[in-house]
Amino acid sequence: MNLTLFQSRWALFGFLVSGGFIGWMYAIEAVPGAREGSDVDVLLASGWTTFGFMILVCVYSLRKFVHRLGISPEFKMKVPIEDLEEAEQRMNEVRQQILLGVLANSGEIRAAAQKILDALGVNKVCRAVVDESTGPGPRFDIRVEPTMPLGRMARWLHFHVYVGLASGVLLWVHGGLSMESPMGTILNGLSVIVIVTGVVGTLLFAVGPRWMTRAEKDMNYEEAFVLDRSLADKIRGAYKALSPEQIQHFRSAGRTVSTAVVERTALMQIVETEPGSRKELEDIMVLVSQRKRIHGDLRSAARIKFIINIWRAVHVPGSIVLLGFSMVHVFSVLWY
Repeated sequence: MNLTLFQSRWALFGFLVSGGFIGWMYAIEAVPGAREGSDVDVLLASGWTTFGFMILVCVYSLRKFVHRLGISPEFKMKVPIEDLEEAEQRMNEVRQQILLGVLANSGEIRAAAQKILDALGVNKVCRAVVDESTGPGPRFDIRVEPTMPLGRMARWLHFHVYVGLASGVLLWVHGGLSMESPMGTILNGLSVIVIVTGVVGTLLFAVGPRWMTRAEKDMNYEEAFVLDRSLADKIRGAYKALSPEQIQHFRSAGRTVSTAVVERTALMQIVETEPGSRKELEDIMVLVSQRKRIHGDLRSAARIKFIINIWRAVHVPGSIVLLGFSMVHVFSVLWY
C-alpha cells in the first residue's frame, strides 16, 4: 500500500486550517452557513479562504499539464552528459569518506556532495539526497536525483489532496450545506461530488499500485504488450509451415473452443485426420494458448486501470463546473 500520501506535511496543514475555522466558529457560538446565529466574519473568512484554496488546488492540474507536455523548467535546463557522469563518479569519494568516518552526519555529507555538484556546474539540474540506512553497512548513503524547480509532482499531489479536503470543511463552515437556494444547491451538490470522488481517488492511489502489481503477476502491463506482439509474430511464422487447408481447420477449431480440454480434443481430431501435421499443430497450439493467457492478463490489468482512473471522469469535470459557479457566486456577492 502506498502510504506516503498519509505521511505528508500537508495533512497537518489541512487539519490545522480546518480545525482552526471550526474552533473559531464554536468558540463564538456561531452556526455554519448564512442563517440565524451565523457570524459575518466567519462567513467572509471561510468563503474567501475556500475560494482561494479552490484556485490553488487547480494550480496542481496546471503543474501536471506543463510537466506532461515537457515544458516545465526542469526540461529546459541542460548540461553536458560528461559532467553528469563525472558528478556521479565523484559521489564515490563522498561514500568513501562516509565509510572512513570523515563525514559523520547528514549535514556534512550533503555539504560535501553539493560542493562537487557546484564545482561541476550541474547543481541546477540535480541535487544530492542523503538517505539514512537502518541495516548493516554505512549509516548514510548519498544519491543524486534531478531537481524540480516547481516542486516534485508527488508533493503537488499531497498539496492538492489536503488543501482540497480542507476546502470541503471550510465550505461547510461557509454554507452549512444549505439547499434553500438554487445557487446553494448547485455549489453544495457539486462540492459533495468533487470531494467524494476525490476521496475515492485518494484511496485508489493508496491501494492501486499494489492491486495492479498483483494483477500483473510476473510481468507488467508494458511487458505483456511486447510479449503479445512477439507471440503474434511467432504464430504467423508457424502458420507458414502448414497448408492452407490445415490453417483453416485449425482456425475453425480455435474459434469454437473455449477451454484447454476442448482445445486439446479439437487438436487430436485434426491430428487423427492428418498425422503428419501433429508437430506443427502442437507448436501453434502452445503459442496460441500462451497468447490467450497474455490476453487474459491484459484484460484484467486494463479493467483495474479503468477502475483506478474512472473517478477522474467525474472529479475533473465536476471541479471545473464547481470553480465556474464559485466565480459566479463571488461576482454576485461583490456586485450586489
